[in-house]
Amino acid sequence: MRNRIGSAPGIWLQLDERIYIALPGVPSEMKQIFTEEVAPRLQDLFGLPRYFEKWIRTVGFVEAEIHRRVAGVVDGLPDAVEVGFYPDEILVDIVLRTRGDENKEVLEHAHKLLMKELGSVVYAGEPVKFEEVIKNLFVDRKKTLALAESCTGGNVSRRLTSIPGSSKYFKGSAVVYFTESKKKVLGIPPELIEKYGVYSREVASAMAERARELYGSDFAIGITGVAGPSGGDDRNRVGTVYIAVATDDVTRSWKFYFPGVRSEVIDKASIIALELLRRTLLGLPVEEIVNTWKGG
Repeated sequence: MRNRIGSAPGIWLQLDERIYIALPGVPSEMKQIFTEEVAPRLQDLFGLPRYFEKWIRTVGFVEAEIHRRVAGVVDGLPDAVEVGFYPDEILVDIVLRTRGDENKEVLEHAHKLLMKELGSVVYAGEPVKFEEVIKNLFVDRKKTLALAESCTGGNVSRRLTSIPGSSKYFKGSAVVYFTESKKKVLGIPPELIEKYGVYSREVASAMAERARELYGSDFAIGITGVAGPSGGDDRNRVGTVYIAVATDDVTRSWKFYFPGVRSEVIDKASIIALELLRRTLLGLPVEEIVNTWKGG
């Protein structure tokens, strides 16, 4: 059986009224061959009903909040449609499944109902990565992006460059973790840091603006904050992060609080930064995101 993403093929052997199936051990290759080769053959051989699924990918909210928003719709769906929630921090997938050609239209209708109910928190109605959606938005609009990261330590850059073709829009990132780096690499005025503190909306805004100038990009993000577990104070407790988005016209900045251990703070801050960027590109309001994670 054809392995579309690797070199080792799968094996389908019928012998003495038995079927022997052997697949590569690499998970992604095994899944691809099973989905595209094994499952259809088994369905045809045993007359099994066809299997259909639809995806809804959301960003910015925890699973409990997504579930709350769609509970009324989900409760009203027919039994033929199965609904599953699959969270990854604040990226939550809803997968709808059904069996049989007679239920395909029911599935499509359920998908449309949930998409409408969730509105702008949906970033895709198919299994595509969040970072790929960001890439497509920039490439389609012929816009470019730069970053200035402090507490996220290059995590936003890592997420963006994990997608092939990111060089078409992503110009680069300055990881200015040390305070002196913010001054020397980005040219943040020392008096600005002295007046407002290194963890502030003002410094995040300056980081975004200087990154945009440094790389000559259309958009830029600046991120500074306290990822923990130490380093917080009365003004900025651990989990406090300031994020700014700079465009040709305006720079906006916000204060957030992300609960959790260090890795969770970094991931949440990275995702929210990209979501603010997505909403800026699409002209969508940011208030529901800001109010959910507001840090004062």
